[in-house]
Amino acid sequence: VGTGVDLGPASASDAKKTQEKLAASKAKVDELTAENKKLRQELEQMKKDQSKIMEVASAVQTLVTFKIPSSILDSAKKTENKREPKEGAEAKNAPSIDLVQKAIDGLKSLDTALEEAKAKGEEGEKAASELSQAKSQLSQYFRQLVHSRGQASRAGVGRQPPHDAARKAADALRALGKAWSDLSKSKDAKAKAAVAAARDFGATIKVDKRAAELLGMGNPLLDISAEVDKETLEKYGLKENDAILAEDKHEEIYGELAAKEGVKYGAGGATLNSIRVAQWMLKRAGSTAYMGCVGADENSKKLRIACRKDGVRAVLMTDESAPTGVCGVCVNGVHRSMVTKLAAANNYKVDHVKEEANWSVVEGARVVYSAGFFITVSPDAMREVAKYCTANDRTYCLNLAAPFICEVPVFSSVIVELMPNVDILFGNESEAAALAKGQGWSETSVADIAKKCAGLPKEKDAKPRIVIFTQGTEPTIVAIGDEVTEHPIVAIDQEKIKDTTGAGDAYVGGFLAGLVLRKDVEECCSMGAYSASVVIQHDGASFPPRPMYRSAKKAGKPEDANGPEEGADKEEAKDEEEENKDEEKKD
Repeated sequence: VGTGVDLGPASASDAKKTQEKLAASKAKVDELTAENKKLRQELEQMKKDQSKIMEVASAVQTLVTFKIPSSILDSAKKTENKREPKEGAEAKNAPSIDLVQKAIDGLKSLDTALEEAKAKGEEGEKAASELSQAKSQLSQYFRQLVHSRGQASRAGVGRQPPHDAARKAADALRALGKAWSDLSKSKDAKAKAAVAAARDFGATIKVDKRAAELLGMGNPLLDISAEVDKETLEKYGLKENDAILAEDKHEEIYGELAAKEGVKYGAGGATLNSIRVAQWMLKRAGSTAYMGCVGADENSKKLRIACRKDGVRAVLMTDESAPTGVCGVCVNGVHRSMVTKLAAANNYKVDHVKEEANWSVVEGARVVYSAGFFITVSPDAMREVAKYCTANDRTYCLNLAAPFICEVPVFSSVIVELMPNVDILFGNESEAAALAKGQGWSETSVADIAKKCAGLPKEKDAKPRIVIFTQGTEPTIVAIGDEVTEHPIVAIDQEKIKDTTGAGDAYVGGFLAGLVLRKDVEECCSMGAYSASVVIQHDGASFPPRPMYRSAKKAGKPEDANGPEEGADKEEAKDEEEENKDEEKKD
């Protein structure tokens, strides 16, 4: 136009068409803008509706140990976004967006479950049960996300998962928490029933967002302890300080103990006792996890609650065909007689640990421990986990547990099969002798047998096996390769000793805590000796509210480091507590 050139009628027509197209495009943009605004409004409304629909969803705010039925998250699995694996450390360690998609789909499934329950006229308890299981799965995905962040950080990939992913998962859990809070305050009858049902499910462990670094797998028992008179012992044919397996004539003793005034319940079993002691030494709730089998009864709820109080995350298989295993502890003065009925503890299956949510617990642990008693129940589960530990640079620990495990061929053959994957082997002098006898070795001294065990073939030779054999009041024998050393125990005055039955399990627990804290063998032995010295001053495998352990290296002398708990440095304990609080705040 500025040049005064006439473009002609054809060009003018083209310009007009272009102008019309531009106008049409603008109209389309306006239409899309309006539609987008409408969608945003709908999304906001959906969020508001969802908070109402999910009022029952968090009836088990911390219930993360339940197995979720496949039907609940079928839709989530179908919509899972399959991505091609990338190469390099980033692909291996960076968290997957699929986890977030699963979390979001899991959140949506909460609505579906509630609506279905309402449509069928089910009570609030039914809705709470289904929704709590969906919540469990959602929580698991979130923990996987956090665990992936830690892996990525250690690999140098980056300290944070995708911000959007982390935010969505965290927001979803916060929404559930708020829903639970609102539900707890509700006066509605169904809401109250849902809250009561959820709390009755009980055994909800306070879960730390960090993965449990120590996992135990064994035979869980509920300890039922009460004071009895000599007539009770005679009635059931029990001797003082006896430990036997229950027969038919002992069936009624558990109910009798439960009815006693002052009855005490506690989580028990060799492996679980070690895990409980390790958790006590580690202090941070959720540092440890435990797998085993229980029944669908009141005793299983009591056992879960006991684990929760100790800070142990109970990832238990439920067998409805058998009752929860129990150990009746008859206390008569300073004497204790124990009657054990394994029941459901005998029925653990490898399929339980292979489930996605449960296997993620194995993947999150750096140390896995089982007492040899578990060989009599699920050697398949032990093989599966031991091989995984070896292949993925985890530490697998095994305890010989009892002489019969080392001598009976069907059990000792499993020890031999597992040994190439065993990084740390525990036992005592009698178990060491039984193992040597069962294998036909010429070695007879505890030190020589320990050295023999340390030198047995191992799948990863770069990681030498550590063998620890305790000897009661004598120094503990430790063998690493060709080197054998002795480590002192903590001497306790005889009048202070109440019960020595849990000393070995307590030693192992203290040692395992040291492993989790990445301490050297000397310090781990010191922590084990301290733990045992404290436990034997209490009834059963129990301990005071918090440990007062001091590092042997800081204290200067072993007796100062591991002396009786009342001699510990309280200032150091206070510093450790503050340090733990800071750690949790950062996390």
